Amino acid sequence: MTPRAWARALALLAALAAPAWSQSRAASREKTAPPRLALIPGGEFWMGSPEGVGSADEHPRHKVYVSAFRMDRFDVTAQEYAACVKAGRCSPPGTGKLCNSGVAARAKDPVNCVSWQQAESYCESLGQRLPTEAEWEKAARGGAETRWSFGDDSPMLGSYAWYAANAGGSTHPVGMKQPNQYGLYDMAGNVWQWVWDRYIPQYYQASPAKDPQGPLAAHNHVLRGGSWKNYAASSRAAIRYWVDPDLSDETAGFRCAAPASGRAKAPAEPPSSGRS
Repeated sequence: MTPRAWARALALLAALAAPAWSQSRAASREKTAPPRLALIPGGEFWMGSPEGVGSADEHPRHKVYVSAFRMDRFDVTAQEYAACVKAGRCSPPGTGKLCNSGVAARAKDPVNCVSWQQAESYCESLGQRLPTEAEWEKAARGGAETRWSFGDDSPMLGSYAWYAANAGGSTHPVGMKQPNQYGLYDMAGNVWQWVWDRYIPQYYQASPAKDPQGPLAAHNHVLRGGSWKNYAASSRAAIRYWVDPDLSDETAGFRCAAPASGRAKAPAEPPSSGRS
């Protein structure tokens, strides 16, 4: 075989091998990518706010033990929720002017305009559930005892959150800001996040010391984390906001949680509830 023929043959072999090499490289990247749910280690943390900080329902500050669990690194996106609707497992979210559903440019923004039940149903469709309020706060703190996972300095918030000072009047794609110590994004700002618990303002006075799941009898449910529409103080790790579980507006979204291993089991639903 002439040198020219050898060159042509080698070039052909390289071209044939390239796709397989490329696929192998892509597979390697997928294997090294972090899992969709981050592991939150079990242990004690200080829940609520110290005296002189926050609202009355953030007191008393108390130690809580939370068993290890996993949580979505990102808020559920409009695109992900739309796929659940298309599959017939979820009901359609709201379609108001600032709702992200059906807006192509907002497909990777967090889904909003969903009620508590819609959020919980989505998580159930994946064999997961909404996090409890204690789980959410432990995850949001990232092991810190400060107002935010990064400290007490509110000017730093813009590096971690979309909120009133930098959001420009709307949500933004998930994961654009810095994560906290557990690898969770947008735990402050972008959208408020539904959690499992019902709400009464005095709950911390009698909350169990291990894996609390909220009061058994109350109408309103808890939202955590602040949104694109709120100022810095509303995105603190300890802040509690409560609304009717049927509310679905442009500031409310969610993420899911699961046990550290195995399928999720939602906390027991009380047989009846009263209004708070």
